[in-house]
Amino acid sequence: MEVPIVGSDAVQWIEVNVPRTAPAQHDPCASPPRDAAGCFAIASSSEYIIWRVHKDLPNVLELMEWSFRREPPRYGLHITFQDSLFPFVSIFKHQMNNSAGNLLLYAITTSGFAYLIKLKSLAAYRSGEILHNNELIQLDLSKNLVCLDKITAVTVAAGILCVGGQNGSILCHQLGQLDQSTHDTSFELKDADGGLGRLWGLVSRGKTIGMIRSLVTSETHGKRLLFALHDDGNLRIWDLASRSRIFSHCLGSSDLSGFGPSMLYVGEKDANGTVSVLALYKSLSEANLEKIVLCKLDPFSTDIGGRSGQSVQQRSIPLEQGKVIDMRLSSDGLWVLKECGSALYELFHIDLELGRVCNYVLQESCIANEILQSSEFDVDNLILVHHFIYSSFKNEVPPSVSAIFLRRLMQSGVGQRRPLQEVMETRKKHLSDSDFRSLTVDGLRKEILTVIECEGIGDNQISLSYEWKSFCNIYMQSWCHNNVPYSLLFDSSTGGIGLIRRHSLSLNRSLCDIEQIVHGMPMVDGKISSLPSDWKHNIIDTEILDGILKCTGIISRYLGKAALAVFYEALLKPSSVTFQYLISRFLRILDVGYDFSVLKQRNSHLGVDFAREKEHKYHSHQRKFSLSILFSLQALRDKAGGWDRVLNVIEKFLTSIVPENFSYDKRSAARGILYSVNTTLLVQTISQVAEIQFETARDLLLLLGYVLKVKGQLNIEPANVSRIELQMIPRVQDIGTRSFLLYWMSTTSTEAPPVEDFSLQLSSLHIVGDGKNENRTWEGMLGTGDLTLTGILIFGYPSSKNRASWMSTMQSPDELLSNAWKFTSWIFWGENGSQLESLSIRVIALSAILLQYGQYGVLENLFVTVDEHSDQQKLSRNTESMDGEWCARLHLLGFCLLARARLRLQENIKEKQIEEAIHCFFRAASGEEANQALQELTFQTGLQHSGPNTTAAWKLHYFEWVMQIFDQQNLSAGACQFARAALEQVDEALGVMDQLDDDTSLETASNIKGRLWANVFKFSMDLKQYSEAYCAIVSNPDEESKLICLRRFIIMLCEDKATQILCDRELPFVGLLERVERELVWKAECSDITAKPNPYKLLYAFHTYRHNWRRAAGYIYRYTVRMKEEGILRVHMELSFTLNERLQGLSAAINALHLVDPAYAWIDSVQESSNGLDRHSPTKRARKYIDVTSVITADETGKQNYAIDIEQLEKEYVLTLAHLELAAANVKHSSLGGNIQPADLVLLLIQSNLNDMAFTVIFKFWKDSSLKRELEMVFQIIAQKCCASKSTSLLLRDSLANVLLIPSSAREDEISIDRMGNNDFQTTRYINSKTKWNMLQLYLEKYLHIHPRLPVVVAETLLHADPQIKLPLWLVDMFKGGRKATAWGMAGQVSDPAALLRLYINYGRFSEATYLLLEYIEAWSSLRPADIVKRKKMSAVWFPYTSVERLYCILSEMINAGQMIEQCDKLQKLLHGALLGHLKQLKVDSDDAQSSAL
Repeated sequence: MEVPIVGSDAVQWIEVNVPRTAPAQHDPCASPPRDAAGCFAIASSSEYIIWRVHKDLPNVLELMEWSFRREPPRYGLHITFQDSLFPFVSIFKHQMNNSAGNLLLYAITTSGFAYLIKLKSLAAYRSGEILHNNELIQLDLSKNLVCLDKITAVTVAAGILCVGGQNGSILCHQLGQLDQSTHDTSFELKDADGGLGRLWGLVSRGKTIGMIRSLVTSETHGKRLLFALHDDGNLRIWDLASRSRIFSHCLGSSDLSGFGPSMLYVGEKDANGTVSVLALYKSLSEANLEKIVLCKLDPFSTDIGGRSGQSVQQRSIPLEQGKVIDMRLSSDGLWVLKECGSALYELFHIDLELGRVCNYVLQESCIANEILQSSEFDVDNLILVHHFIYSSFKNEVPPSVSAIFLRRLMQSGVGQRRPLQEVMETRKKHLSDSDFRSLTVDGLRKEILTVIECEGIGDNQISLSYEWKSFCNIYMQSWCHNNVPYSLLFDSSTGGIGLIRRHSLSLNRSLCDIEQIVHGMPMVDGKISSLPSDWKHNIIDTEILDGILKCTGIISRYLGKAALAVFYEALLKPSSVTFQYLISRFLRILDVGYDFSVLKQRNSHLGVDFAREKEHKYHSHQRKFSLSILFSLQALRDKAGGWDRVLNVIEKFLTSIVPENFSYDKRSAARGILYSVNTTLLVQTISQVAEIQFETARDLLLLLGYVLKVKGQLNIEPANVSRIELQMIPRVQDIGTRSFLLYWMSTTSTEAPPVEDFSLQLSSLHIVGDGKNENRTWEGMLGTGDLTLTGILIFGYPSSKNRASWMSTMQSPDELLSNAWKFTSWIFWGENGSQLESLSIRVIALSAILLQYGQYGVLENLFVTVDEHSDQQKLSRNTESMDGEWCARLHLLGFCLLARARLRLQENIKEKQIEEAIHCFFRAASGEEANQALQELTFQTGLQHSGPNTTAAWKLHYFEWVMQIFDQQNLSAGACQFARAALEQVDEALGVMDQLDDDTSLETASNIKGRLWANVFKFSMDLKQYSEAYCAIVSNPDEESKLICLRRFIIMLCEDKATQILCDRELPFVGLLERVERELVWKAECSDITAKPNPYKLLYAFHTYRHNWRRAAGYIYRYTVRMKEEGILRVHMELSFTLNERLQGLSAAINALHLVDPAYAWIDSVQESSNGLDRHSPTKRARKYIDVTSVITADETGKQNYAIDIEQLEKEYVLTLAHLELAAANVKHSSLGGNIQPADLVLLLIQSNLNDMAFTVIFKFWKDSSLKRELEMVFQIIAQKCCASKSTSLLLRDSLANVLLIPSSAREDEISIDRMGNNDFQTTRYINSKTKWNMLQLYLEKYLHIHPRLPVVVAETLLHADPQIKLPLWLVDMFKGGRKATAWGMAGQVSDPAALLRLYINYGRFSEATYLLLEYIEAWSSLRPADIVKRKKMSAVWFPYTSVERLYCILSEMINAGQMIEQCDKLQKLLHGALLGHLKQLKVDSDDAQSSAL
């Protein structure tokens, strides 16, 4: 059977060009090119150069460097010639150097040019490179065509190029010499009696000889011989050294009449010196009819004339219809590769001694069967079986039929890159070579499914099946086109035989016993003609076996290829479908047939008649099957004489299905085996053997099950029924399960390794391997499709004595099968070779290897399958041993689920797998034999338990270990569960240790529980389960651990911004309130003041919820103090942020103290920093425990403390608010935010126009006279600012008045220009000036009742700043009391008319003073008659006569001084007249008052 070399088709080519150094011959001088290939052994049976020439690329020569001990080559060499190549290439070692990088390549083109190319190592070439002249030699043969007519055959020997012509001549050229200028480099081979004519054939050659059909060179007896086969059947042998003919023999005979020679092959010399020669003869009249002539001769046993002596032995071997492509002669027979038709080929071996012909199955038929392209495949049958199996699953969606086709198409050894790419291009899915190579197996599956789904067939399973069948059909055609056999790959030293195909390579193997029995042997009279040795001497058993195989064949043919494909696919889902369930469903099909309702529904569009016809056809087929199988079984019983012997033969047959036992050295694992061609061949051979094992076991199960169903009709005794049910079916099912798993692993591609492999995590716990440096050259192949799971298992395959030879050389057919059979035996039975070893134990041992390479998904399916199988074996095996195996499987399954969950992106699938992993670990620990089973695994698990061998102690250790695994994967939910489970085992484990007086453990129960509760706390915090974390703290018996966890609890709550839980009374701080507060204080003092959430605010909220208002106020005040101190030192901290935080903190402190009894509404403060902590590095403080009351009470260092009450807090609040407003106004001041005296702060506020805030500060910090003094100072400043803006407003009014005097148009232009100039600024200042006056008026009216003298201060300030200023009317009205002059004089409060009069006089405003006085005198004198009586009362009127007198005197002095004489004289006269009238009236009123008194 042909075994493909996986990966041999995935070669990237390096393009190299050969330059033309001579003019081309336009007329070809040789036959047209054809497909050809060959190989050359560089090293003995280990390294080869494979060459190919394609008919569709005739000028390109393909070269690949192959080594069976290395992986298939990834790169090959394309040498492009200028003309088409003759189908001949020869490669030899350089005579001076035997290394692989120094080879000589001979080639000849159809235009008549011969080339000698000195090859380097293929890896040394670069794409696009042109060969240099010193790397090649070119010879033009066109001038020699006169004596050759046409080139018909070419060969090379010892550097001599031998060319045979159509006229029978042979020209030899010494092309291997470096110096082609030497003489005698070309010569013609002639008979000795040819005369002394010229070299080029000008002399007579005697009788005419036939055309050269084939030339072959061989070395015999130390001489280089040239074998020439002529068209007339003559075989001539020439000695190239002496250039003479040494042998001549005519192969023609009577049985070869009508045939002509076409091909010659020369075998190796045997011990007697005889050389075997093969000649292929073709019929001259009938196409594809050929014969092979085998001739054994001694070239040196000839007469004087060169004719053959009596040593020639010749025989003719007829061949069936077909065309021979290649043939080889081996020591035990003849290999022939033949084309039988379109895409049909045969490879067979002829035993020349026995005359037996052995046909080898080629890939064409195997791949056609794998992708369901055989004639036996029926789509309707596929749908019926698929529906019948999954119809009972109501809540589960059955898998699509796409899974069946896709898995088979992507199977290793079936799917090839080039055919898949071509098929997808026919479906309008274009992928470049680089894109296709970059696809992983999963990526390629998705692309293929996309192509199929684009056809718009929806969920119709029938249409989907036909679409897949069409897709696979096109793939099969493309595969055949890309894998046409070119020649045989043969190594005579090892006997290895293979095929060189168009784009791939393969080897052939022998058939194993089971293959020979089932379908691999020829039949004689309908019976098996040959059997393995243990069957040959028992004819009756052989006939019974023949009958058994006929019965299984009837069942297989009835079910069909499609049904059996569904059978295998269903087993890949062991969680849904078990082996036993499948057998029962298929037995149901054998018993009653199919359910046709599904076909009626899906083919309703074809009509009722079509459905009835289909149903009738299946019913008829079912009846024929029932009768046929029943008659066959009865005939089988009659031939055996009873069912006992039939069952004995079946049991004997089972021994041929399974491999024999081998013993291996456990210490000699195959550490040196690398990924190579031989490993791929081994894997493919194993898959083929496992497939036939599985199919045979499946057919036997169906047969035995059917026998039980019809046992009444077959008269089977109850003892035999029990034997079948209890012994044979479990045994066959065990074989079927093992072979199924082996076949599945041999055809399933490996998973791509994750970015961060889980095995790296496990290695830290000593879970995998022994830590040695293992050469894993195939790790890069994971996930590519070329490496299967069985390929990984080779890594653990025990070595043997001859391993080095078969792993490095081309294997013979028998050797390839033998190595695969031994490996299968190791997979089945293990190193000991004991068939008593259960499947579960074997899978556990193999999983150690797969686990190292991250194959978690496949291991999950593997364990589920074994679990289902093991459940069925518990009835027939020891339950205790099964319990230990069950624990080990669950333990490893938990690892796989855990690893896959870590790589999942979908959260729902990830959570489900984590839950399943947790269940697996808990179930693994619950077994009675779990302790021993898990510690006896074949790889390190990290579970070496040195303590007491008790269940509780072991579970404690196991749960802790699993907890660490989950913790390393950041899966805190699972880790927390196992930590709690470990806690449950502590008391019992330590109690047993106390009873045993075991002093090995140094840990107490408190320490162990403390560690575990600390882990529970950690995992709960990771899961944001803060209540659970706090419960873990409370439950921790270790005080030190509890304190550490509590501190971490506080820190994590702050980091996670989840501090609300501390304040909402959800956690019961019974006994821990002081510790919690201490940790919070430590956190606050050692944290950055800008931390969020802020620990001080947390402390404030913490005590606020507990109505401890004084502590809350103290902590929040501490926050404001630190914010003030550190805000000054930190340049990057924004001042507004600092002030806002201080303001909020002070407000919170004030509010808290307002809720306290006034007698206790105060807090203590420590000057400078609390507890001496460095404020310059608040985030890098020494860890130090702080007393809870240190912030709000005095410390012991003697620092001065002072009490802070609400009033002081309010003062600080006001100062902070003032600083904040200054900062908001962008006021720059060096002490802003720090310590500024209130008086200085008020001045700064007034200067910044923050008058309201200034008045707030004044009223908070000053009282009584000091308050009035500060008010006077503030109003003086405000008045001065108003006075300073007076001049600006006057100038602006003048400019606006001038604008009004010019024309309107010009005025508009002027205004627009001014808007671009200074008028905008002046207008703004004018508005600001008016605002300042308004603000002055507002503040005077607001605070006049507090300090009545404020108008005097303002007026005096204005007059002092500008004696000529016109006082605002509202200010004058304040002096007048807000009314006109009264008749009662100028008396009033502090700011009365008299005060205004004095100000006028003091600042030289004599006119205003005179008119003010006249106003009040006139009002006094012009009273209404009703008020005259009041005026005449005692002290009814008061005037500042002293000031009046002073005014009068000043006017007189100015007149006398000559200053403002006219104005002063006028004012003096007015004043004098008014005073005379006033005094007269006053005299009258006084007299009237005296009179009225009398």
